[in-house]
Amino acid sequence: MDYSKWLGKRIGVWRLDRLVRTGGRALIFRAERVEGEYAQTVVVKMPKPGVPGWEIERERDYLQQLRSSPYFPRLFEGGVLENSQTPFIVMEHIRGERIDVFADERGLDIPKRLDLFKQLCQAIDYLHKQSIGHLDLKPANVLVTLDGSVKLIDFGTACRLDELHCTSDSDLLTLEYASPERVGDGQQLALSADVYGATSILFLLLTGRTPLQLSEREPECRIRALREEDPPPASQAAFAASSKDWRIARFRRAAPDVLREQLRGNLDELIAIGLAKTLTQRYATGSLLLESVSRVCEGKPPRKVTGRLGVGVIDMSDKQQLWAVAASLVLLSMLAAFFVHSLASLSTTRSRQQRAAFLPILREQAEWWRTMLRPALATDSRLIEELRTLDEVISRTEAETGGRP
Repeated sequence: MDYSKWLGKRIGVWRLDRLVRTGGRALIFRAERVEGEYAQTVVVKMPKPGVPGWEIERERDYLQQLRSSPYFPRLFEGGVLENSQTPFIVMEHIRGERIDVFADERGLDIPKRLDLFKQLCQAIDYLHKQSIGHLDLKPANVLVTLDGSVKLIDFGTACRLDELHCTSDSDLLTLEYASPERVGDGQQLALSADVYGATSILFLLLTGRTPLQLSEREPECRIRALREEDPPPASQAAFAASSKDWRIARFRRAAPDVLREQLRGNLDELIAIGLAKTLTQRYATGSLLLESVSRVCEGKPPRKVTGRLGVGVIDMSDKQQLWAVAASLVLLSMLAAFFVHSLASLSTTRSRQQRAAFLPILREQAEWWRTMLRPALATDSRLIEELRTLDEVISRTEAETGGRP
């Protein structure tokens, strides 16, 4: 379809001057301010013909909720086109490059690439704490500005954990970075899908290739490979890729064998957890991924995943039941009992080192409860207060111990 007819048209004080993207379910234009005392370049986004307008309205609401974070585009305005019911949003025009292109063109070594990835983890952590899953993490949606700041864009497929109209249509996914459960039967909504996508980006940053190289396979084989095949260790993938293409190692300022040794061990283990096909073996949220990346940057092993606490999955068919269960007094009593136990454990653990060692357990339990009870938190203030109590315990213990085991 020819969308050039939009060029030159005005939407309020903005004139559309270039079509930026037509992929997915939306049209994205660059626009210039034509009224006022100053010049300004923005991005205008609207749904394609036939796409329901609520998708853009939902994205507008997300950007408004994320306005206090530097990791996301600023929202300037939203509205409806004249003589139409088509909604639009006006956002910050981010001048940046894909995260992998930025790293390669500047020849960033492995530590600097990890620093860049930590920014992405911080963005995901903030997003998850707002009860939002991005669900379309890929290099094209992670931009890096000239000053090295990471920006996470495109919330067209994002959704809250308590929404029922989220899509898992494989035709809308970039399979190279999609988690296996997104293409399976009986779809589940989980924040850990973002962990998988982010870890796939990390794999690309470190090795120069995607985990399963699905684009090189026949289309009918891709989904089966995503469901069933495990990617190779990052250290092996980097060595093999850089042995064939010397630029991969050169872009990372290391010889192929040195690059392999840099990735072997802690980074291989972290990536294996982030790309785990079994949800209980994958980090549940961006917070846990961020913590593990930070540990690896300090020369420590990544966080282990025991699988005993679950991963914050909400089964699409059981959400209504989850509302009732989460609001029940039985579950509330269990939650309160856990907090009492946690407080008692902290008060009876005398040494600073022992208290700090208890922190990862508290963090993991808090993340799990917060994710599992997300729908009920909107209606039950008692649960909010209980979670706030645990957050205060964690913050106090971090302050007393320095937050490091």
